[in-house]
Amino acid sequence: MKQFREMTVLIVGLGQIGGSIGLDLVGKRIVRQVIGFDKSRATTQMAVERGAIDVSAHSLNAGLQAADIVILAMPIDVILRSLSSILATVQAHTLCLDVASTKVAILGEVQRLKPKAGYVSTHPIAGNEGCGIDSAEAGMLGGKVMTLTPASHTPSRHIRLTKQLISSLGARPIMIGAKRHDHLLAHTSHLPYAIATALVQVTAETGESDKLLWRMVGGSLQSATRVAKSPSDLTVNLLTTNRDEVVRSVDQLQAELERIKKLLKNDNQSALRKYVEAAHLIARKRNR
Repeated sequence: MKQFREMTVLIVGLGQIGGSIGLDLVGKRIVRQVIGFDKSRATTQMAVERGAIDVSAHSLNAGLQAADIVILAMPIDVILRSLSSILATVQAHTLCLDVASTKVAILGEVQRLKPKAGYVSTHPIAGNEGCGIDSAEAGMLGGKVMTLTPASHTPSRHIRLTKQLISSLGARPIMIGAKRHDHLLAHTSHLPYAIATALVQVTAETGESDKLLWRMVGGSLQSATRVAKSPSDLTVNLLTTNRDEVVRSVDQLQAELERIKKLLKNDNQSALRKYVEAAHLIARKRNR
């Protein structure tokens, strides 16, 4: 097996995360070569100009066959549609990764396909509401958690290689099972996307009847709805591919909102204060 620094990496999908990974791989010269492939030629050209890749692949198949490590950074639904052809094309020694924010659906498809290549599904807990190569940043993953969930057939050397890659990007690798990942991310990421989307809709309804609302927007609404600015495909993808866990988390949220509603209707200020103070302490402790 080649040394890490001698390897060729192919990044498929040169958006924010794929581009950010490329900027670090190329900028720090972590591997020998970074090849890029994106359905948009303009995006690929911009990735070359920004230094997120060394060269563009002549074709996806050519890139897949040349790579020692393949990083799939496309939308989740595109990954699911593409896995069969990609895993049938790569070399047996190749390590395939994805950076998707849900795991059960993707790893279920990998298990069904039984590929010869090793496969690890990763998730960098990083990024912002921007999209595309324009929003990619060097160092975006620095100090952030990046989970890894290997498929059952993946050899230990590929798991070690994945950890090495993650560490080289300045991120902190954490091994986690697919179901546990999706359960936790439903609360820490996917539910917030649902909340932000719903909150925008509620605000817009009031804004239709009173236009002054839009001049009264402050930091609380802006921060609470930030991820609603994310690409709609991304939001729909993460909600639908983690549907059951998101539904359960929405049920939990509704129960808490009903609790607040009941305290307000009953004018139970003492209980409301205790409830708010408990949340305040948790937020202060956990969101440092």
